[in-house]
Amino acid sequence: MSEFKATALYDFEPQPDTSEIRLRAGELLTITRTDVGEGWWEGVNESQQCGLFPEAYCERVAVSPPPPPVAPPAALPVAPPVVPPAAPGWSVPTPTATTPAASRNSWTDPWKEPTPADPWSTDREKMPPPAAPVPGGRPSSVTNADDWDDDWDDDSDADTQVGGPAGGGEAARHLAVRGSAGDVSNSGRGDGKATVKRNLNRFSTFVKSGGEDYILGVSKIHVSDADLITITETEHGYEWDSFTPYTCTVTSPKKETKMKGLKSFIAYQLVPSFSNIQVSRRYKHFDWLHDRLEEKFTLIPVAPLPDKQVTGRYEEDFIEHRMMMLQQWVNRICRHPVLSRCEVWNHFLTCTDEKQWKTGKRRAEKDELVGANFFMALKVPDKPLMQGQIETEIDNFSKFSQSMDAAVKLLQTISVDQIKKHQGPYKREFQKISHGFKALSQAFGSDTQAYSPALTQAVGHTAAVYQEGAMQKRKEYSRYGAEGKLSDDEVQQVGRRTDVVSYALMAEMSHFQKERVADFTEAMRGFLRNQVSFYRQIADKLEESLQTYENIQS
Repeated sequence: MSEFKATALYDFEPQPDTSEIRLRAGELLTITRTDVGEGWWEGVNESQQCGLFPEAYCERVAVSPPPPPVAPPAALPVAPPVVPPAAPGWSVPTPTATTPAASRNSWTDPWKEPTPADPWSTDREKMPPPAAPVPGGRPSSVTNADDWDDDWDDDSDADTQVGGPAGGGEAARHLAVRGSAGDVSNSGRGDGKATVKRNLNRFSTFVKSGGEDYILGVSKIHVSDADLITITETEHGYEWDSFTPYTCTVTSPKKETKMKGLKSFIAYQLVPSFSNIQVSRRYKHFDWLHDRLEEKFTLIPVAPLPDKQVTGRYEEDFIEHRMMMLQQWVNRICRHPVLSRCEVWNHFLTCTDEKQWKTGKRRAEKDELVGANFFMALKVPDKPLMQGQIETEIDNFSKFSQSMDAAVKLLQTISVDQIKKHQGPYKREFQKISHGFKALSQAFGSDTQAYSPALTQAVGHTAAVYQEGAMQKRKEYSRYGAEGKLSDDEVQQVGRRTDVVSYALMAEMSHFQKERVADFTEAMRGFLRNQVSFYRQIADKLEESLQTYENIQS
């Protein structure tokens, strides 16, 4: 694709050891790729660093075409020219009044330079002044390439003309930048009512999923009682309503075919504990389900599925590993109080008829309670929340999640390093020890005395042992209410809808902490059990080797 320019809206700090680059608000970027995916662009900053950065952090800058050339003035009646006084020695004879006009115009001096246009001619004063950018703001023109952006600029802003002397210079080229602020609605423009700006980043996930429309009360969808989800206050904070837990096993992966063997795939058998009815699902069914859950529950983090693999899909080790990863993914969904009760998940676990499967699939894809509309299905406590307390809890959770992420990555790095050491240096060290004992055993084997074979066999056993061991929105609208731009009732409704989002966020934070305790408890138990088992096997082997020496008569 062709390159184009963009302006950075915010500062952006790259993550270490990635291909991201640093952005500074206001700097001009050269965009080289927009097909990176997942909301990322590739480009070059003013420091000539090439890398990735979020699309939402920059705005496309489009260059408008120059204004069309001005038509020449109409021909004027021929009149005797007025020749200003010329410098001595360079003057030309003034045509006399008795010279016929035809003879004056019928001959052109081949050595005479063309006369330049008079810059002070009154005709040029009729030309429009050159266009200039609007100072201190963004012009309201929008590029055609921006398919899904609306013009949110205020129509009341008038362009300001800036120019030098009349007719002087070339027409300036002005830039058109994509805007991100606008009125809440078109109502009130003609009746003198004040307008309220949208100040949220229109490229954020919150806005694109409809969160801003929900907060402002734009979205209107009917929610049945069966779809309502309750958030309750407990001694541990706000939590999703309790539910009856259940399990689901993923077993018996087998290769199946369709279209008379032209297509083959691996099918996994799922058996939920509440029905004990087995259903067969392919990986593509899991992939479809994951997309539906992510689209419907934007506030709830849905665990990623194991990666796809093109080669080696039918190898036994790969199939077993994927089944184990899918089992962990299913366990996490079953333990979530919201995901485990949603209709699309229940359809995935229970549907055995192909026709019903397609019907449920279409119904899930047409679900209206997706994205921010999901908040309409939440039934929260009537108590209004303190904004300062919410911000403090969210900040604390954000700091905790960042430190936890860094600690988990460090632990993962250490674990991988230990695996490599046991497969590499440690293995070689054990092999060296084994080689030494084996050489000693072979040397002892040359002795034919009756008391030597027992010691020789014991040393050989020791060698064998070692060889085996080698493997912000609410504050803004309150201010609008104080300024009279919104009524008290509207401000209260905005605050109430904001509380719904906050309740859902805190409930999900509480669930995350519960899952964290359960996950890490089980992980550490498993790690220590395996460590004990590993070293116990080593101790048993060493104990067995020691017994061969205990039986030797000294």
